[in-house]
Amino acid sequence: MTWFKVDDNLAFHPKVMAAGNEAMGLWVRAGSWCGQHLTDGHVPEHILRLLGTRRQADKLVTAGLWTRDADGWRFHDWLDRQPSRADEEARRADKAEAGRLGGKASGAARRAKRDAHQRSNHEAGASPAGEPPTRPDPTRPNVPSEHLAAAAAAVDAPPPQPVDNATASTDLPDSLVILKAALEARKLIVRWDRLTPQHIEAIEAAIALHGDERLVHAAQQAYRADRPAAFAQAWVGVWQSLPGPGTRLRVVQPRCETHGQPLKHCGCDVTPLTEEKHA
Repeated sequence: MTWFKVDDNLAFHPKVMAAGNEAMGLWVRAGSWCGQHLTDGHVPEHILRLLGTRRQADKLVTAGLWTRDADGWRFHDWLDRQPSRADEEARRADKAEAGRLGGKASGAARRAKRDAHQRSNHEAGASPAGEPPTRPDPTRPNVPSEHLAAAAAAVDAPPPQPVDNATASTDLPDSLVILKAALEARKLIVRWDRLTPQHIEAIEAAIALHGDERLVHAAQQAYRADRPAAFAQAWVGVWQSLPGPGTRLRVVQPRCETHGQPLKHCGCDVTPLTEEKHA
């Protein structure tokens, strides 16, 4: 996760006072989006329409907080205050490598502990010379040595590779890596190694349109305890069906249960019946 840094002198800085609160709301949201997508402070035209208005952007330009460029706007002196895309990608690569090395070390420690435990059990189970063998324990069946060797080989075997035309989790775009982390923080854990390029394109479009939090909320609403999603593409249809920002929801009129048409066009008496009182 990338943090958008705000100086503690921001509140009453002359440029901020000149821009006004509404424009600064756009400034903060756009800064968060740039940090998430590693744009080095560039705000595209289509993203501005989702975050604020052109009038607010003009106020930021006039105040000296933004500059205009060919395809949108850009934060003034972004790289002096925020991490660059190259620095952030290097940090993430170092973190991933550290996790990989830590995983290998942890696996080696578990295998060493398992081998020591097996040796200890073997030595404890050997009968001293001259003593009759103990009665076999029916709860611990004798497993052939070749089966134990096969099980050990399966533990040490490399993980299966993803199928053709699929994307491994380590190859996900940054925007999907951030969304994946947000979902897993809500205990929504699925596999991401079967996404096709079409799936990735659809998810990136949904992130740009709705933002991570709305997609996470939609996934939570779609969750079914009896049939939880196993793969990330199970949510693609849910995310694509979300109404766009500013879309009005249609009011559904109640319908007559007998004739199936709206109650206001039906001649049925819809007055609730009262129960008869018995003497």
